Amino acid sequence: MNEIRRKNIAIGGGESLQIVEIAGGSGAPSGPAVSIIGGVHGDEEEGVLAVRRLEQLLGERDIEGTVRLLPVANPPAYRARTRLSPVDNKNLARVFPGNPDGSSTERAAQVITSELIDGADAMIDLHSAGVNNAALLFCGYFELGTSYSRESARIARAFGTPVVWAHTQVTEGRTISAALELGVPAIYAECGGGGEVRAADAAAYVNGTINVLATLGVLKAEPSRNAELSLITDSGGDTDDGIVSPESGTMITHVAAGDLVKRGDLLCEVCDERGRVVAALRSRCDGIAVFVRRKARIEKGQMIAVIASRPEQWSI
Repeated sequence: MNEIRRKNIAIGGGESLQIVEIAGGSGAPSGPAVSIIGGVHGDEEEGVLAVRRLEQLLGERDIEGTVRLLPVANPPAYRARTRLSPVDNKNLARVFPGNPDGSSTERAAQVITSELIDGADAMIDLHSAGVNNAALLFCGYFELGTSYSRESARIARAFGTPVVWAHTQVTEGRTISAALELGVPAIYAECGGGGEVRAADAAAYVNGTINVLATLGVLKAEPSRNAELSLITDSGGDTDDGIVSPESGTMITHVAAGDLVKRGDLLCEVCDERGRVVAALRSRCDGIAVFVRRKARIEKGQMIAVIASRPEQWSI
């Protein structure tokens, strides 16, 4: 019989993180410890929903080890349905490993680092494209040519998304960069967006996590296999480094998330209030559109797309 423990940890300003820990058997520390996080950004529903569903599913199944669940990593942002916290206007995905004496977002990062990432054998961070964008269904990890990266790649393949993105450059401030510093193999996932939760994405997140838990021996199950995964290997992965609009106006998109593009292909046009095209944004490389903005009204400097290097078949 599993033991279920719940913890509320204060992060200041009357806010707290609600962590659920499910331990197999009597709760003795045997078997792997895996942490699963949702809601780092408040406008990303898919991860929150998946973690809540996983709490129900795992509570009813025999597990070996411990699973730590955090459905909502950013409570004030989740209530406001915003990417940034309305309390301090900070991006939780840019302040890890956090600061116990900092703002509420920095304190949240510190609690997540100490309570969920530190001491885990693996970590999964479930994101999505948020209300403004659309994303290809994929999972990512840091590919540094080390044994750490080989284990992260193993769980990324097990997760089973059609595309795996191997980042050769470390982006600071993220859950997976905090995990890297602590030597915890880690992946993150992206999907959907646009203010909706698609059934296929919701299922992919739950099934993908179950696959990882089965691969690590937490669950006694045969992981489902996707024999045709595509691999992207480049230094990307940071939406802050995407292609941005040089003008404010109304955006007309010419590509969708998942489209293959060539260098020079038209990605979008930005029109002024009279309908005149004031900017035409083109791809800077051959690749795949991983993120594409869906919200038509755009301000100067906002991201319109992230293009990653063209994927190659990765046989598993």
